[in-house]
Amino acid sequence: SAMRILSALILLSMLVAQEADSPFSIEVRPRVMDKNRLYVVVQVENNTGRRITHLEGFISKLNASGRRTAQRRLSMIRRADPGFEPGFSISRGLHYPHSGTIVEDYIFEISKLKFFGDQNIYTYHPAAGFIRID
Repeated sequence: SAMRILSALILLSMLVAQEADSPFSIEVRPRVMDKNRLYVVVQVENNTGRRITHLEGFISKLNASGRRTAQRRLSMIRRADPGFEPGFSISRGLHYPHSGTIVEDYIFEISKLKFFGDQNIYTYHPAAGFIRID
């Protein structure tokens, strides 16, 4: 019936709109390895609908007031890696020195990416979307 088709189209459009709002799901998890080392794991899920062949960004350490105190580059896709397919996730991490009992907050921000079949290089910002940077 027309009502079923209409409700199916509304549901489908909501799913597409929701996916378009967040092309990446990013999760950052600091793990205490021992009393001197911390391992910060970044997991990125590709919700773009396109295969990604290059993805890198920066892990930033945040102090108590939310200000960046340190930044390190992290390549999520290396040259020998296969493409990062839509719907899949990848994880990489970096070791940090650790002392005391407080674990700082960390964030990961994408700085550079390339899509399969597209020679352009982009950056990504949650508010602005994809921005061509080459």
